[in-house]
Amino acid sequence: MKKRILQFIGSFHQGGSERQATALSCALKNEGTHDIYVATLNNDGVLRAGMEAAGFIDIPEFPLTSFFNANFVRQVRACAAYLKENNMDLVHTHDFYTNVFRHERRSLAGVSAKVASNVKQAGCVHRRRNLSKSWLLAAPTIVG
Repeated sequence: MKKRILQFIGSFHQGGSERQATALSCALKNEGTHDIYVATLNNDGVLRAGMEAAGFIDIPEFPLTSFFNANFVRQVRACAAYLKENNMDLVHTHDFYTNVFRHERRSLAGVSAKVASNVKQAGCVHRRRNLSKSWLLAAPTIVG
């Protein structure tokens, strides 16, 4: 039986992390060893058409307005339910926001493995965000 892998992408707007995540998702799907699924925090963006062309039609969206409101809790629970319903074996998050989201839902969903990508950003990044990244990236099974 193929492993079920969810690629969790922040959005489909054109950016470095988004382009790499969509390219990886399409390559893994074409390779065929695993069942590849995609979810997002925001279904908008020019890269969405390429994902649909690759066969990713029903892409669940878990939109956030803040990390500090009731909607965040609702979206975490909805995503955890999606992971359970689809028996995901691994979740790969690709940016800061999906890493935060992954961290909050991991215990609810019972997914056995988590992969977090840590993209280095040029320029000055706020100290609190760097501390948050250190905390977030301590939990995954694999950090890339």
